Amino acid sequence: MPVNSFKRIVAAAVAAMWVLIGNPAAAQTWAPSKPVEYIVPAGAGAALDTAARMVKQTLEANRIVSQPIVVVNKVGGGGAVMNAYLDQHVGDATVLATIAPTLLTSRIIGQIKKTYSDYTPLAVLFSDYVVVSVRADSPIRSASDLMDRFRKSESGLSVGVAAAVGNHVHIAVALAAKAAGVDLKKLRAVGYRSSAESLVGLMSGDLDIVASTTSNVVALMGARKIRVIAISSAQRLGGVFSEVPTFKEQGIDVQLVATQGVMGPRGLSPEQIEYWENVFAQMQRSPEYLELLARHYWTPSFMGHVEAKKYYDAQYAVWSRTLSDLGMASASTGTKDSR
Repeated sequence: MPVNSFKRIVAAAVAAMWVLIGNPAAAQTWAPSKPVEYIVPAGAGAALDTAARMVKQTLEANRIVSQPIVVVNKVGGGGAVMNAYLDQHVGDATVLATIAPTLLTSRIIGQIKKTYSDYTPLAVLFSDYVVVSVRADSPIRSASDLMDRFRKSESGLSVGVAAAVGNHVHIAVALAAKAAGVDLKKLRAVGYRSSAESLVGLMSGDLDIVASTTSNVVALMGARKIRVIAISSAQRLGGVFSEVPTFKEQGIDVQLVATQGVMGPRGLSPEQIEYWENVFAQMQRSPEYLELLARHYWTPSFMGHVEAKKYYDAQYAVWSRTLSDLGMASASTGTKDSR
């Protein structure tokens, strides 16, 4: 074989190898052959819906998947409506669904019968955090002040949480209070349909504090109507949160990460799982996606199938203990192996 021909063959082989490395999904033996449904257990415009549409936008704009993605809102029952839909699509990898914190907490308190472990976790995508806010004129200026008020109050302080008592924002305050030695009976959680409504309750004086995720408080922070006294992250965030100290900085050794992930129905094949793992890994390298995350103060935290399952198992165990301390855990809260 002529040398030049050999060089051309080698060059073509190397180029093909780099195509596969640069686009992991291209190396898979399975790929969707019809539009992909992305099921969200929240209404249009909610944070979960926003995140799903960010994923759709990134995957389609960068041609990481060859099929269109359709976001479908299945609202109700703390995730039960979404779960029922997944149960109708066993083995169908063209149906994806959001793993939200409420999928864990709703199962722990007995509101739903199934959780992430009854389906196929595919990936963890990003992390969000819980912030604790008070009115700008509140005498509570730090997490230490808050814990002192909890201890001294006879009737307890009212804590606004959304969208349900017993969710992850409620857990974040309970973890901090327990770590500070506060009697959890003095934590009086009040449920609201949305964080927007709980913040209205704070501004009107109906609530002492509000626990919420980061993106819900940005506008009121900018208007100087509220003071954010603590965040549940391991270290400070940037932007408007650069001056907000973590619980740990204030002597309360607590962190709470509220991740969003993706799962499929049970019964997916190894090839289907690998395809979606690689798709979501590739998405993490998109500058547009990272910019969208930063806009909402979310941080990338990708984990594949195996790591995601281990992560959610550990989170489920911690949250189960906390909700047991609050007297809210169902008698049956054990996990099952994911299919």
